[in-house]
Amino acid sequence: MPPTPGGVLGIERDGEWVRPRLGVAVAELLAARTEEDRPLPAGWTLADVRRLTGSPDARILDTLGRVTLHGAPITADLAVGWDGLCVVRDTEARHRGRLVLRRPGLRRR
Repeated sequence: MPPTPGGVLGIERDGEWVRPRLGVAVAELLAARTEEDRPLPAGWTLADVRRLTGSPDARILDTLGRVTLHGAPITADLAVGWDGLCVVRDTEARHRGRLVLRRPGLRRR
């Protein structure tokens, strides 16, 4: 239940509002970042991405080929993939799309 105006502060955790007793401190512990989380924005971990996507196989894509947005190439500095989908980040925004895997030996025409 969200707080009423002027009510006691608290935090929302897993969809449940946690309100402390007066005079009691509340601290939320976040998962520690690991080396595999390094490319993600500050405050994000791969565990967060996996939880939000619902895919335990979500991963940071480290071998990016050509990335396009509506057919035009963009320079992506980060890509996360899961279940055939991806999110790529360029200098201006984040874009959601499909992940296309090229087979070795296939050439574009």
